[in-house]
Amino acid sequence: PIFDAWKLQQMESAHGEALTREKNDPTGNFSIATGKDIINPPATAIVVGDQQAIGALSSNIKQLAAFNSSRGITGSDNPLTKQTQGELKSFWAKAPAEQRLNLLQTFLTSSKGYPSAYKSMVDSIGGTSDSYRLAASIANRGGYNHVATRIVKGQMLLEQKKVNFSTNEADTATTEYLDGIYRNGTAQYNIYRDSARAYYAELLQQSEAKKDDKGKYAFDKELYSDALIAVTGGRYIQDNWFGVSNSVLRPYGVTDKSFRDQLDSFNSLNSRNYGTDRDYFKNLKMVQDQKTPNRYYFMDGTKPVRTANNQDILFMTIR
Repeated sequence: PIFDAWKLQQMESAHGEALTREKNDPTGNFSIATGKDIINPPATAIVVGDQQAIGALSSNIKQLAAFNSSRGITGSDNPLTKQTQGELKSFWAKAPAEQRLNLLQTFLTSSKGYPSAYKSMVDSIGGTSDSYRLAASIANRGGYNHVATRIVKGQMLLEQKKVNFSTNEADTATTEYLDGIYRNGTAQYNIYRDSARAYYAELLQQSEAKKDDKGKYAFDKELYSDALIAVTGGRYIQDNWFGVSNSVLRPYGVTDKSFRDQLDSFNSLNSRNYGTDRDYFKNLKMVQDQKTPNRYYFMDGTKPVRTANNQDILFMTIR
């Protein structure tokens, strides 16, 4: 019995170590299980966004994802080895915002189609603030590098404790802004909350706002509203025939007028297929597609409106 108990303890210990490796050292776990190593490109090539380095990281991510899938596990698919992580962390600690943003964009590009790998890479180098991930996504949309850079600069200010303000008041404003779009506590809400805080910190740093005797800024609701608009792209609010407001986030670069015009056009083209209500789609709740943010679908009661053949969800694409 004593030997059996010892043997069981050893098995449980080995199992625990395996689970820890799956989560915290996926490349090491892969090497132990397969006898093959995950080879990273040089850290210097990764930080400058070298195309071969991006291709190598992408290949490693696919290899890890296939390995995890074949074993039926949900382990991390972070392709960065412990050595590479150490080198990139050293770079990150000294890098200005623009260079950090370049590295984040490398992570985003190399992990296309594997969002969990992107999150794992960013978390392992820059920490768990969701603002860094959104910054790279905004920068990749073209024409908004200034917004992305300001988010990264602001996050650095917060981490260095150079800017202090009431996060409770900021979060209340975020909750009000995203009401009916994302609930407090959801992953998407947290991304916009962290990013708005960061952007706001940079705005405060650049403003002439005064601090109290403890070095804390008074909360500026108007300035924070500017931050929310910058990181989300802005809201579109539709008041339907029933007097109910429906809010969605607009795609980046699309004005309120352009969104309204495209919705009117979509409604005119499609509403005739769904009964006699000429404003059928304008009276329904809109929902933004998370996988393709410039697409929206409509809820009729608890179900999304489908195409005429009732096979697929009907999407409105905003350009």
